[in-house]
Amino acid sequence: MADDGRGIDLEAPRSGLENARLRALLLGGSLTVARREPQGTVIIWRVPVGTAEGSAADAAAAAGAAADASA
Repeated sequence: MADDGRGIDLEAPRSGLENARLRALLLGGSLTVARREPQGTVIIWRVPVGTAEGSAADAAAAAGAAADASA
């Protein structure tokens, strides 16, 4: 997603973006948030296709790793 607005303060806490990042990590993906020059913001949320095959234990392990990474 991209916009051409005033941009985002990358240092300000954003609980919604953090939630999206953790969800992406749980699925083996990533979230990238960057400023778009000359103005605006770009958000890229990536997850691999086919992650539904993982077990609940895999998801729990990923959740623990994601929580540790965000601490």
